[in-house]
Amino acid sequence: MSAICGRFISDEDFSTFKLWTMKSKSIFTALSVVLVGLVLAWLILHEKEELPNGHAEQEVHGDHKAEHEKHGGHEREGKEERIELKPGAIEEAGIGIKVAGPAFIKTTLSFPGEIQYNPRRVAHVVPRVKGVVIEVRRFLGDKVKDGDILAVLESRELADLKSQYLIALKGLELAQEIFVREERLWKEKVSAEQDYLVAKKNLAEAQVLVDAAAQKLHALSFSKADLQAMGSESAALFSRYELEAPFAGEVVEKHLALGEAVTAEAKVYTIADLATVWGEITVYSKDLNQIQPGQEVTLKATDMALSTEGKVFYMGPLVGQQTRSAKAYVEIPNPQGRWRPGMFITVEVVLEENKVPVAVIAEAVQTYQDRPVVFVQHGNFFEPRSVVLGRGKGQWVEVRQGLSAGERYVASNSFVLKSELGKSAATHQH
Repeated sequence: MSAICGRFISDEDFSTFKLWTMKSKSIFTALSVVLVGLVLAWLILHEKEELPNGHAEQEVHGDHKAEHEKHGGHEREGKEERIELKPGAIEEAGIGIKVAGPAFIKTTLSFPGEIQYNPRRVAHVVPRVKGVVIEVRRFLGDKVKDGDILAVLESRELADLKSQYLIALKGLELAQEIFVREERLWKEKVSAEQDYLVAKKNLAEAQVLVDAAAQKLHALSFSKADLQAMGSESAALFSRYELEAPFAGEVVEKHLALGEAVTAEAKVYTIADLATVWGEITVYSKDLNQIQPGQEVTLKATDMALSTEGKVFYMGPLVGQQTRSAKAYVEIPNPQGRWRPGMFITVEVVLEENKVPVAVIAEAVQTYQDRPVVFVQHGNFFEPRSVVLGRGKGQWVEVRQGLSAGERYVASNSFVLKSELGKSAATHQH
């Protein structure tokens, strides 16, 4: 006998109850397995129904990606890399906008060169007599006129030359008096002809001495009027020598000081008229056929942002043994004195000129992520557009791909946008 829930049942009934309980557990376990299987089956079927749509979406994205690559990635750049600037910020940054369009592109050849004095308008002032500097009137950078006194020397050599002239002049006067007297006496048959001839000879010699002394003073820039006034000069002025400017110009070199003893050959001043200068062009032997007298060229001094045009007026016939180059020259008007002798220049010669359908200002092209880009304007937004460049080394550059005629682009100060783009990229990376 067994007790269940306080009741006593027979052994046969207990066995039956135990068997029923085991069967119930087996049925429950089987039902649980079936239920789990149905849930898994439903999930699998649901995934299979969504999978084709997923493939379709992937294909659509693939098509968009292909289309994006086909158009050079402009869509990605426009959405992810474009920069927004308000109108006030655009003006404040000095950003200039131009419209892309056709332009004439010049194919040029460049030569090195240097600015030099116009040799026709430069002078080295030398004393021509030795002496001591007692006065300095003009200094480096001073403007001078023709005949202006640069400095004053005290020269014993000049005093000797003046004395020789005055002595010769007195000798000439005496010889002239003797000759007149001897000529009169000879004509009156009072003196011999020989005395007359000696007097005539002495007069001629005295005249030669005067002329020789005068020529020495003329070589020192003394005029006839100066010689005539010399007789009335005081002894103090005999040794005074004034250095004068040979023409109007500027003092570009000065090599004397007060109290300095200078020689006759010393280069004490250099005066230059800088109203015109020369551009000396170095033409290598392989390019001699590319430049000829009369040819128009463009001269540029990059460091000073200077540019001008001119014509080659002379082409040297010789080629240097060491440099293997010849020299060509261009005369440059220089009224403001901005072209300075010694300045290095680049000289461009136009070989050909062609019209291209799309071109931009050379300044507009920037390098971003190792590729040339031009910033294209869309309202207040600016997009870095990848471009393929063609010909052009001067003001204009041809754009073969990436930009169409009529599009607005940043022509000046585009580096501001490049800087902002770099800051934005650095922010996203962090």
